[in-house]
Amino acid sequence: MGRQLPRNEIRNTIEALVERFPQPECRTCDCFQGFLTQLDIDTMEDISDITGPLKVPTEEMHGCLGCDPCPPGEAFSNYIREHQ
Repeated sequence: MGRQLPRNEIRNTIEALVERFPQPECRTCDCFQGFLTQLDIDTMEDISDITGPLKVPTEEMHGCLGCDPCPPGEAFSNYIREHQ
């Protein structure tokens, strides 16, 4: 992918995103969980201290609830577009 995000930018991005969740269930949505995983993959350094506490086991995840807007879905798609 493109440029690597610094740790503080990753932390700030995730914190701002979580604050915008319209429902508590957004935390276990595959949109958000996929975004966390993508950040882990794309970052050269270990950010598990940032993403790890927010990750859930696969069996606790669910598909997108269809929130309009879907903050985690939008953040994920914007991230992909910006870092291609």
